[in-house]
Amino acid sequence: MADAGDEFVVEVKQSAVRTNDAVGDRTTDRGSVWTFDAPEAARRLSDRGEGRVAVQRSTPQDDAVDAYLVAGPERRIREPDGSLDEGLTFDVSGNQYGALGEALVLAHPVNPPGITRYAREDALPDDRPGDDLRVVLDADPDPVAVRDAAGTRLTWVPDCRARALLDGRRVAEYVCGVKTGDASFERAQRTVMAATARIATVLAVRVDVEELPDSYAVRVREETASDPDEAHLLDGARDATLDEFG
Repeated sequence: MADAGDEFVVEVKQSAVRTNDAVGDRTTDRGSVWTFDAPEAARRLSDRGEGRVAVQRSTPQDDAVDAYLVAGPERRIREPDGSLDEGLTFDVSGNQYGALGEALVLAHPVNPPGITRYAREDALPDDRPGDDLRVVLDADPDPVAVRDAAGTRLTWVPDCRARALLDGRRVAEYVCGVKTGDASFERAQRTVMAATARIATVLAVRVDVEELPDSYAVRVREETASDPDEAHLLDGARDATLDEFG
């Protein structure tokens, strides 16, 4: 949004408010959109309050602000609180949020709710009920590659391809990228997506997960082996030692 020398406009996200008390207090006084002289001034907010915050680039379609202020990297992603017996508490990482969003969108290989609703509005004739349309996902599509104006090869791997079928006939096909929360597509991805949109319908699917928990607990225990007389392993399996497996 801003050119060199312009003010740097930041929208404060709820994750930053929950993480840093000083950010929460300032939001109460000044609202959720703040102006700074430079990005570094926004990043220095981590020096106030107890929780870390970070400046994240805004999405391409958001022309109102330059960046978002979000919770900083969690400290319990690898080193949890708790114990194996009581449960290990981890913070949710950015990659896990991304995987959650993809799982919510792609968990149903047939008629995934969000994409199916879009397809009904986009491709279904007015005289046909919504249940007549069937959407089938390919959750492992081939990558798409282009060569930009500078001659650089750019590649994007879509998260899915979706075919909309009516009476067994394809009436629409979508190439989809899925992002979770405030995450944005990389510049190279956007270039490939825009080029692909010249020959296919490209959908950018964004999943709002603000209501999901910030942490999760894991309990791990070893299952007790049964007596061989209680149950026999089938399909060629047999009792073996660890050395035999190796």
